[in-house]
Amino acid sequence: MERSRDINVIGEVTSITYPAYGASAYLDVMISLLDEDEYEGEGAENLLLRFLGRHTMACLEIGSTVRVNGTLSRVAGMPVVFNPAITVMAG
Repeated sequence: MERSRDINVIGEVTSITYPAYGASAYLDVMISLLDEDEYEGEGAENLLLRFLGRHTMACLEIGSTVRVNGTLSRVAGMPVVFNPAITVMAG
C-alpha cells in the first residue's frame, strides 16, 4: 500500500462532477496544478478532490483558483485528496 502524505498545492478547477440522483453523496472536483513545488515527483499534473457527504459546493466554479491542504492518497493510480481544506483565491 502506498504511503499517504500531507500536501499544500494551488490549482485551477477544471471540472466538477455532481452525484447522480439517489447515489452516495460525494462531489468530485478536478484541479490542474499551478504550484507543483510540494507535489513534485508524483507524476501527474491533475489532482482529484473528493468531498464526501456533499452534493454541491457553491463556492467553487470552473476556472476558480484554489489552495488545497490535505492528505494525498491514490485510488486506482489517480492522486486523490479526500475532504481537503480549500481556500478560494481572489482574482
